[in-house]
Amino acid sequence: MAVQTAGSDVSQSNASVSTVPTSHDSFIPKYTKKPLSHLDIDGSDQPFDRVQLTKLLIDALKQIGYEETAITLQKESGGILVESTHVKSLFSAIKEGRFYHCTLDLLLQLPIFLESLELSGDLSHVELPQTKRNISTTIIDHFLAEYEKLGFVMKRLSEFKDVDIVKLTICVEMLVAIQTLAFSEILMSDRRMALELLRLVIRPTISIWDTLLTLQTMKYDSEIQWQTGNDVMYSNSFSSFQPEHLLSQLSTLIVCGQNSNAAPFVTREATFEHIAHFINPNDLVPRGRLMQLLKQAIQYQRSRDLLSFHIEDSSTGTKRSASSTYNLLQDNVTKSTQFQFDNIKTLNRNNDEIWFLQFSSDGRFLASASPSKKFERKIIIYDVKNNFEIYAICCETRQSVLYLKFSPDNTKLIACSINSAAKIYDLNQLSPPTYDGYLCEYDQLKPVASVFVTFPTTSDSSAISSNNTPASAETMRLWCGDWFHDPELKDFIVLGSPDSDVIIYDMKTATIFARISMTMGEDLKSSFPHVHDIKISSDDNDLIVMNNEKYIDVFDISTLKYCIKENATFVSPRKRRLLIGKRMTGMQFPDTSQCSPDPSLSSLLLVSIQNQELQLWDYQRDILIQRYIGQIQSNFIIRSCFGYYSNFIASGSEDGKIYLWDRFYGNIIGVIPAHSENSTSSQSKICNIVAWNPQDQTMFASGGDDGLVKVWRVSAT
Repeated sequence: MAVQTAGSDVSQSNASVSTVPTSHDSFIPKYTKKPLSHLDIDGSDQPFDRVQLTKLLIDALKQIGYEETAITLQKESGGILVESTHVKSLFSAIKEGRFYHCTLDLLLQLPIFLESLELSGDLSHVELPQTKRNISTTIIDHFLAEYEKLGFVMKRLSEFKDVDIVKLTICVEMLVAIQTLAFSEILMSDRRMALELLRLVIRPTISIWDTLLTLQTMKYDSEIQWQTGNDVMYSNSFSSFQPEHLLSQLSTLIVCGQNSNAAPFVTREATFEHIAHFINPNDLVPRGRLMQLLKQAIQYQRSRDLLSFHIEDSSTGTKRSASSTYNLLQDNVTKSTQFQFDNIKTLNRNNDEIWFLQFSSDGRFLASASPSKKFERKIIIYDVKNNFEIYAICCETRQSVLYLKFSPDNTKLIACSINSAAKIYDLNQLSPPTYDGYLCEYDQLKPVASVFVTFPTTSDSSAISSNNTPASAETMRLWCGDWFHDPELKDFIVLGSPDSDVIIYDMKTATIFARISMTMGEDLKSSFPHVHDIKISSDDNDLIVMNNEKYIDVFDISTLKYCIKENATFVSPRKRRLLIGKRMTGMQFPDTSQCSPDPSLSSLLLVSIQNQELQLWDYQRDILIQRYIGQIQSNFIIRSCFGYYSNFIASGSEDGKIYLWDRFYGNIIGVIPAHSENSTSSQSKICNIVAWNPQDQTMFASGGDDGLVKVWRVSAT
């Protein structure tokens, strides 16, 4: 692979790396490209359905305010409708608040569509009893009449096909949504009437809805295949709109009023959007569909380009503003051909090698760890937003620090040492500078807990101490740790030991809740791995355990919260084993601290291999996705990370340089001589770790054996 990278002439403070030659084809091997569809779109004069295209145009014209032009186009096309007759009738009634016209008869005639189940069609064949509406009928009487019709249908439910039960469930959900809207509007003027509507109509209708969902047990049918549960049955964009929550939400709304935000549907627009979610797109053009297709086209253009920095503000890492526009009259591709890496800050307060770095998830703090000979300088926390001034020094850690981990809420820090206890620091409990053998001029953090874990053969399974004396000589080494993401599990941590165990520790009670080696559901205690790194998945369902040899184990911990609440026996079976086949030094998940993280990233795992290689795995499917080579890693622990919205892979190297790869293609896009230029000894040239700022995606930091922490800014030129 021909890659043009930085040479010895690149300065440390301003490193420009040429990454993209004139021809992409000469740069990227063909086998790394995803082949395009064999459909010859260009070979057809009219590759798209004319009616569908007209519908998109009419909808887009209305969306950008050209109502009369949309009507003219509709007439000229022969009366093509953006929405079918029944859909239009229902949405007009909702839009105008004519709830008397929102009937079960109309809902059953709606064209239901669920792509996930390949389900489409209506329930117009279902017979309903005929009723006449009295002109003086109240809205409550109207919905009671609809409820009676629904009861008539439920009595004949045994005659329904499975696919029709699914459709009926959706129709009832729509009816509940409309009733909820009516309730919200009535509540503004007549609280007593709203309460009566809730008690006489909404409550029993929700009960039927819940019954229908319960009937959808795991079942295989010739028409569809489903699994248990509402969330699996069909996608619900409004997760709060569920039978078990809705009644309490509406009751709260009565007590607290409209300002409580308790009910999911208090506007006609929201109800419209919810119902539209289930309508066949042939009968209702999805809102803003043409705009969505245009955005997808731009995203595709960007995906064909290795450099897409121009969608961000390279100086701040912020995303393009909502007011920015794209050129629709030409392709949106970047002309940038180089990356520029600027060393914006150099921190030299550790006085020894840098073994670990981590940014807090809010981007405020950067923590560094070292084997510093100075007692109070092993862990330093820098305030990123205050020009990297020292926020605090973590005290009472006599051993060299191997591992750091901020809690998800950024209030605590786990520190693991080579032969000592795991320390837990509370970032909000600062102490003034003190003299403890060495002069410390900065605020200090003292551990709020020191966790010592004894071997299971001893009488005491764990102990906690405020000093540095282990509970007994038979204590396990604790080399790594992680936090749970669920706030209900904020008092629990996991700690990994090279003495073949993983501990789930309860900080509140200072006790061990479980030892994974004893909860695997099989007799594998003697073969439990020597743990060198550990990670908890973002959904708290998987525990990923890395030994330093040839494999990574994935354990199921999804029942942990239930077992804690119910004081039940916790079992964590091994779900799978990734056969890496080589000695490993670390692993890393992509950043998920963004407001809307990409769900496709949740299964990715980056593994550092000591034989000068990084591997990207889909750990949930046991698939090796990509390899990254070029860095030097043969004798020491080198740590890597995801970067720039997880589009980059970055790693240190034993030659003191930072290596960066394109995550998708695997090609090197940058090499920075970060910790090598001013070093005279080959051993002091090592770059041990690279860490990326999760909030400012153009900022990252590196740490080396030269004792320096360097902060970098990346931009496109």
